[in-house]
Amino acid sequence: MQKKRLAPPLRFLMAARQRELGRLEALTDLSRLVDLISQLVHGLQKERGLSNALLCDVGDTMLAEVAAQARDSAAIEAEVRAAWDCLIEPSGPAEHASVRLLSAVAHALQQLEQLETLREQVRRRAIAAEAATSRYTGLLGALLAIVFELADTAVDADVTRALVALLNFIQGKELCGQERACGVIGFLNGYFTDERKAQMQALAQAQERCFDAFLAHGGPRDADAQAWRSVGELTETLARLRTIAARTDAGQQVDRQLSAAWFAAATARIDAMHHVERKLIDELARLCQARITSMREELADHRVLLDQLSSADPRDGAGRVFNVQARPLNALPDDPLGAGLQASVLDMLARQTARLADSEHQLAQARKALEERKYVERAKWVLVAALGVTEKDAHDQLQKTAMNTGQPLQAVAREVIDKLGGKRVDGRKR
Repeated sequence: MQKKRLAPPLRFLMAARQRELGRLEALTDLSRLVDLISQLVHGLQKERGLSNALLCDVGDTMLAEVAAQARDSAAIEAEVRAAWDCLIEPSGPAEHASVRLLSAVAHALQQLEQLETLREQVRRRAIAAEAATSRYTGLLGALLAIVFELADTAVDADVTRALVALLNFIQGKELCGQERACGVIGFLNGYFTDERKAQMQALAQAQERCFDAFLAHGGPRDADAQAWRSVGELTETLARLRTIAARTDAGQQVDRQLSAAWFAAATARIDAMHHVERKLIDELARLCQARITSMREELADHRVLLDQLSSADPRDGAGRVFNVQARPLNALPDDPLGAGLQASVLDMLARQTARLADSEHQLAQARKALEERKYVERAKWVLVAALGVTEKDAHDQLQKTAMNTGQPLQAVAREVIDKLGGKRVDGRKR
């Protein structure tokens, strides 16, 4: 017997759930892309550190290590590029890719096009260590900007919170890499200038802020606690070398061999962070899959119920579920079958309404934390473009303005975007 066509309200209810499932399934593509970009970022961080050590003459085997790491980074880059291509394929998740996301990918690709030239300069030692580090850092910043935009496409509160925690952790890890490069140069010179000391202090403080935010938005799971403790222990080792660096000056120099010790300690810490990072990304993938599985199960339950309702005899009262003129929605019908079906449908509607309201509230809270970070990141790059300063100088300027005016960093960032970057944020007028 042919099934009766569902009443329009029921058809739209099912369509709403199917649309929600489709948006959740896009999380799989999102988590995979975050995974690939994090791998590329880590590979380029290692390449930057080894290149910095090579250009500073730290170690005798660095040239071979730099070449090997460049090959590893290039292999991951190929996977990332293939995943980016999927964003604009008709059969890919193009509808979930925002204008800002695609623009961020374009910017990163432009930076990647210049990478081979940079590598050649490093191999020939035809570039200064600080200049090479700055160019690698600019590329890594462009890649991290993509992760920020990917996080903005998440439609689930728990996933968004996990992404905010991960973003803060990745940002902190990147600052560790910048500190490693700065420390190598300082120790190799035998002492740290006042400017370099201030740079080291600023990088250490920025790391602490990122990791505090990481802990505030989720932090490591119980299974990851040991890995996070290992990072803390290695941080204590690095802190002793930071203290030595802070006490140096032109008249009180240290053994230049400390540059190798600093590089080894900083690298061990970054590698330990990468272990935590991998666990966080694995947890993100599990969370995405769990939400998709849960939604599919709910949708299957709804289909069973609505199939029963669509095949029921309209004379049994079931057809009057949405007809408020036939009788009140909360009034029980005379027949048991109709009572069960109608109560189930009404319960389903009530649960969906409550769940959507709660989900929207939680998502708004999670997005607020993300927006705060995004405003600061965007303001920083607005300053880079408008004033021609480095990424670090732009960030320092934002922090200095915040301290001098007593405003939150996010408020200063908003002002910068409004004054120098136009009045459109996230594609909307402020």
